[in-house]
Amino acid sequence: MGLHVMALLSRPGILVWMGLFTVLLALAVFPREMRKVFPQGPCPEVKLPDMPLGPRPENLKAFVHCAGPEGLKAYRRISLVWDSLFPLCYSLFFTGLAHRVLYRRPPVFPLPHLHFLALVSGGMDLMENVCIRQALTSSSGFWSEAALGLNVLKWGLAAVGLVLLALGLAYRLYKR
Repeated sequence: MGLHVMALLSRPGILVWMGLFTVLLALAVFPREMRKVFPQGPCPEVKLPDMPLGPRPENLKAFVHCAGPEGLKAYRRISLVWDSLFPLCYSLFFTGLAHRVLYRRPPVFPLPHLHFLALVSGGMDLMENVCIRQALTSSSGFWSEAALGLNVLKWGLAAVGLVLLALGLAYRLYKR
């Protein structure tokens, strides 16, 4: 990403709005939409497919069984619209925030481009969503294995990025 885009993403006003929109999606839109997937109520034994280790084949089978045909149609629609918008929002938000915390003068880390971990994690999330949609309709285990691999990479990169962000923030606060 160019310097101008990074400067725009790391502006406080942009960060606040992106952060608020991301939180709104996570806390208001997703819970409301997921009630359409499980109209009979939640299935406590079933993880959502894109939660940590959620795309395992046995979990996907339980998810298909619990959601039923109408729930699967709703999940595909939600996954296509909201679960495509959410990774875009959170990855841009955390990329801008990491750029602001880690690379403002003086930079906290000597390694360049660590702030892009959030974008890579968001890209993994989008690819995982495609694999999950395929796995829900395919009898091949390939798609669920691919989704599981992307799921582990997504959550791993997100964890590393959050640790780096916390370390950078702690360093900034210590240097004040």
